[in-house]
Amino acid sequence: MLVTTNWDANANGSDQAGVTIYERLDFGGDARVLVGDVSDLADLRGPCGADGSWSDCISSIELSSGWTATLYELEGFEGDSLDVISSFSNLENFPGCGDDWNHCAKSLRVRQPRIEHDSTGYSELHPLDIPDEAGFYVYSDDGLKALRLFGSFRMLSVLDNKQNFHPYDLVQPLIPTGDEDFRNLNSAWTMKMSRLGFDALVGRRSEDDQLSSAVMIRMEIDWKGDAEDFRIRHLFLRSKHWLVGQSWSTMNNLAFLPLSVDGRVLGAGLGLRTPQVRYYNSRENVSYQASLEFRETSLLKPASQNAISQVAIPDLAGRVSHRTDRSELAVAAILRPNRVQFPDEDNRVQKLLGYGGVLGFRYRLNDRNRLKLSISGGTGMGSYLADYAWSDVDVAYNPSTMDFENVDVRGGFVGLEHDWTEELSSTIGGGYLGMEEKIFFPNLQYIDGYKALINLFYKPALFEERFILGGEVEYAERRNMDATRNNTTRMGVLLYYNF
Repeated sequence: MLVTTNWDANANGSDQAGVTIYERLDFGGDARVLVGDVSDLADLRGPCGADGSWSDCISSIELSSGWTATLYELEGFEGDSLDVISSFSNLENFPGCGDDWNHCAKSLRVRQPRIEHDSTGYSELHPLDIPDEAGFYVYSDDGLKALRLFGSFRMLSVLDNKQNFHPYDLVQPLIPTGDEDFRNLNSAWTMKMSRLGFDALVGRRSEDDQLSSAVMIRMEIDWKGDAEDFRIRHLFLRSKHWLVGQSWSTMNNLAFLPLSVDGRVLGAGLGLRTPQVRYYNSRENVSYQASLEFRETSLLKPASQNAISQVAIPDLAGRVSHRTDRSELAVAAILRPNRVQFPDEDNRVQKLLGYGGVLGFRYRLNDRNRLKLSISGGTGMGSYLADYAWSDVDVAYNPSTMDFENVDVRGGFVGLEHDWTEELSSTIGGGYLGMEEKIFFPNLQYIDGYKALINLFYKPALFEERFILGGEVEYAERRNMDATRNNTTRMGVLLYYNF
């Protein structure tokens, strides 16, 4: 983002981008454009009060594209607060700060447009993604071109009460059962979650935007791919309304996942990164996007069956989100033209239409508590659920019909985040993840399971929230097709520093 140390863009208001505060309702009266934080509006000369300032003087507020702000009841960003993510013509409509926010703000924070792949209509960010504030920026003289180099040093250490199939990712489908039920303690640690990446941005001027995203290229890597090897997490080219490349699927609930040491969170987390072509846009409090995504169908079949996935038509995904000052609601859906080819049967092709949806909701209960929840499900789309990433199933082979069938999946979670202090926060939550029972499934095929967690995160202000230390306790259980069950408990510690 364009770095500035001056909060005042223009003393009398202008067409320059920023946050414009108005003396009267409906954007009337005196106005002033701000591009930075103001810790005491009494220091800003204005039309109100005996001394002529902007303290207790804002009745409406207008935002340029991509800008957001937060109003505070007291000086120094203290007291009740109101997040402003779109232009508000009448602050009398918003409760708080006594009766309402009309003429009731004494300080104000301003956030400029992000130059990275953010959540304002483009896609969604995982809570553990690297924030915009991290990284080293190099700007052109006019501030409209930028190169950002960023990374994150991350170390994860875990202790399980029994050995799991995967040493670092606790997902219900990988809890051992039956003969594979190992009872010994398991401890492991890894630094392969560490990430590196770069953004290259070319901005352009427009009537309402000082710095808008014209073209951006992003590449981000880590070492957490299959078999814990090098992988490319994100690689895409993005314009103001289009994205082409590999990034988070439009079919996701990332914005609603609670902060967790375990990136797999609570089950039913949709966090797949797919090659895609996406269009996105937004209107006031509503953002929407649609994408064509390319992913092979995941097959559950006996070793003797030679069928293979055939991608001929991409998946079609869509998403609509609505935001207010306290809440967000998102609905996403997908259509999957699953195709299976049988090379041993003269290349016969079987077509199966899969579909699914996700409903996500988050609500700021008060200044210290946030509620997040999601419900998801569908048929023939199990590979889009994050907890199936190591054991995903879209369609399964039925020996009695010698054809494949779509497999239904369903899940959901709820989490409550609580801020004890500005530096200390915690999450408690639980989730469910299940799939349809097929009579021809093998005995140890995963059917359903639960997961619960509680954690504590420390983010010292000294490091501008780039350093985070988290500790977590998780409990997860699993049920198989043959009704065998097992469970595991994990303690995990995550240490990372974004640079």
